[in-house]
Amino acid sequence: MNSAYIESMIKPMSADQIIATLTKLQASGINMTAFDMPAILSVLNITQVQGLLASNSTVVNGLLQSLKPAQLYTIVGNFQNLTSTALITGAKTQDAALIQTTESVIALLMKKINSVFLDSQLYGLFSLMSNGAAPGTGSKKMLALATKLINGFLGGVVPASSVSVPERITKMIAYSQQSIFGDYPTTKDVAPSAIFTAIFFLFAIAHAGIWIKNRSLGHKFNISLGLCFYSLVRALGFLLRIVWAKHTFELNVALVSTIFIVIPTSFLPSLNLILAQRYFTWKHPSYGSHKLFQTVMYIIYFLVFAFILMTIVAAAVQTNYFLSAKHYLMTKQVIEASATLVVLYSAAATALVLFAEFVPKTSQDEHIKTFQPKWIKSFSYNYWVPKNAATEAANAVPEELRDATRIINSTNYHYTTINEEQEEVTEKSSVLSHNSSIFIVAFTTLALFIADVFRCVSTYIHQTKAAQSWIFEPVVMYVMFGVLETLINLVYIFGRIDLRFYKPDSFKASATVAAPVSQDSEVASSEASQEVKEAASA
Repeated sequence: MNSAYIESMIKPMSADQIIATLTKLQASGINMTAFDMPAILSVLNITQVQGLLASNSTVVNGLLQSLKPAQLYTIVGNFQNLTSTALITGAKTQDAALIQTTESVIALLMKKINSVFLDSQLYGLFSLMSNGAAPGTGSKKMLALATKLINGFLGGVVPASSVSVPERITKMIAYSQQSIFGDYPTTKDVAPSAIFTAIFFLFAIAHAGIWIKNRSLGHKFNISLGLCFYSLVRALGFLLRIVWAKHTFELNVALVSTIFIVIPTSFLPSLNLILAQRYFTWKHPSYGSHKLFQTVMYIIYFLVFAFILMTIVAAAVQTNYFLSAKHYLMTKQVIEASATLVVLYSAAATALVLFAEFVPKTSQDEHIKTFQPKWIKSFSYNYWVPKNAATEAANAVPEELRDATRIINSTNYHYTTINEEQEEVTEKSSVLSHNSSIFIVAFTTLALFIADVFRCVSTYIHQTKAAQSWIFEPVVMYVMFGVLETLINLVYIFGRIDLRFYKPDSFKASATVAAPVSQDSEVASSEASQEVKEAASA
């Protein structure tokens, strides 16, 4: 007995007769899996196929489960030809019964996919369809293939919207994806994402308000504008997460949401490092103003930006293209390297502050000319600088002192002056020290470091969504990127970093934006000249 004999035997039979015959053959000890099942099933007509699929016979289900992925791939192709031909014929001949029967066959097949076929068969089928791509890659293409697979049964006659991709297949595609920090959102993510969307939009408004208010006073602190941009990106990341939760397979939304969640992990440490750099320059103006130091800092900023860009590209490639195991590993390594660099980067601010504390002062620090914003009299949360004080002070600086190093303000110097005695602080004067500034940098750096360590660790854990560890749970991401960054922003706002870490604009820039000075202003500037000279010679 061979496959051709079985084909000729069952071809004229009804579905019930075919099932009875197959049952007898199996009972007699014949192994049906040894035959060419795709060839045997290909001789059946649409009515016979309908009867077999409608049956819940253990023989039929057993035969379906015994199919190898390659056999299943062939049978799917045969069934697509069968159903599409029947639908096209029914449409041409206006045979409503044939169309109804074919639609029933398609529905029954979808039911079998949901309940009978094994996971290994379906994974093997999609592996063949993707030319053996690594699991978890090309999710966008995989979903398109699943849709194309279903539409292949319809022959262009039945609207594609009338038959959806079986839920089991969509879940398989989802569960085969590599785990990501924060997990793939569900409806449970809508509430926390909405809360943090609102919080970070409020932070964006607050930072923008501080920047606008300062600009109106001639006080330019563009880090506030950077924090506004960061807050908007973070808010949009959470907002898109809500959209993604409601539309799981809107993969373009998913990709953008993931990118917007990742970008702030490097952007915020960059702003924090700028604050630390300004503190270091205040502590060691000779080192901080040195071209070599500034060049190194610019290189660090550029490298982090480049790695983050590579991370975005790697994530996009994983989503949009089928990758071999080798190339998939390469994209994973890029993401791992980027996450590791961000961890080191987030700790750099505190390292720079510690470096400033432990590096001994030099004679150059004692003799270098510095220019501080001495018109800032307080770091209080409700203090605002006098209007145009920065411009007037810059205009009052003599030409011979305009090469002074611009540093942040403080009434406590960490070096001696060479020309003038240090201004004494009276009981009525505000003491502006940077102990709180050190706390701000240390606290925010620690919070960022913790969050980035968690995300970094997650990139080294290669798991799928179906068997992921607790570190991928959404609550972990909400604590790290939501709660901790909320605290960071509150510290930035109420700690008034726009005053503590304000560095005067370059004299050239100040002169460019300066309005013509009135006689009254000239008198005021003349009176302030001595104070400015003293600050510039510090």
